[in-house]
Amino acid sequence: MTQSVPAIFLDRDGTINVDHGYVHEIDNFHFIDGVIDACRELKKMGFALVMVTNQSGIARGKFSEDQFMYLTEWMDWSLA
Repeated sequence: MTQSVPAIFLDRDGTINVDHGYVHEIDNFHFIDGVIDACRELKKMGFALVMVTNQSGIARGKFSEDQFMYLTEWMDWSLA
């Protein structure tokens, strides 16, 4: 039997990080105050964290999917 895991769905730009517009590099990424501690606490409570985001900058050629994935992996590491 599969056990369900409660999940929290969080938007990225403006919820997790300061939205500077087309944020795609670590140097331009800034977590909103309190987000790291809050996310770590939610994980300790047994919640899976799911980031949802619409990155139109990829479609518009502002940055690549690889750049997006690199930043996303760094974010995941930062919240561990």
